[in-house]
Amino acid sequence: MNNATVEEYNAYYTKNPNLWADMPRDLFTFRTIDKYLGGAPKTFLDIGCGNGHTVDVFSARWPNTECWGLDPSPVAIELARKRVPKATFVCSSIEDAAPRKFDVVVSLGVFEHIADFNIVFSKLHAFIGNIMYVEVPNCIAYKTNKQGEGFRRINQGNRQIEWHLYRKTWEKRFTDAGFKILKSITGPTIYTEFVWILQ
Repeated sequence: MNNATVEEYNAYYTKNPNLWADMPRDLFTFRTIDKYLGGAPKTFLDIGCGNGHTVDVFSARWPNTECWGLDPSPVAIELARKRVPKATFVCSSIEDAAPRKFDVVVSLGVFEHIADFNIVFSKLHAFIGNIMYVEVPNCIAYKTNKQGEGFRRINQGNRQIEWHLYRKTWEKRFTDAGFKILKSITGPTIYTEFVWILQ
């Protein structure tokens, strides 16, 4: 991730330290994974953990699981460390992080911002010990979206740069990168609509 993007996210979290914390979303994620696994894993990693809100939900419900978070924003990582002192947080992009296997890897609302999938997806295999839960928004369905698929800055919310892709396009990108789709799920909102469990 380039320095300009990191600074953009530092500014987001400085302005709103609780940004993107969404308890219903985190609980939906936890319940889906917990049901799928049938119990707590030994290790858990949240890629793009931001201020640690998802790690907080998982660590509270899986108290014996070793929970980690990874994010390139130092402002977000500092917030996460304060929120969940018992978890381990690393300030890094996935491209630069030291590989280590985790039983469960989660990434919520991250992949739609990655310009080059090939680099990131090739690195992800080194982190997935069992399953990965991926959630991205259905950007195509935004009311303000008048164009088709593509990578562009949105004109609503935080005005981030995002991929606007159909579900089938996302799935092709995953399978082309060597991932197996174990389950395809419809999330509860347009912003959490596309969900997969991958291996």
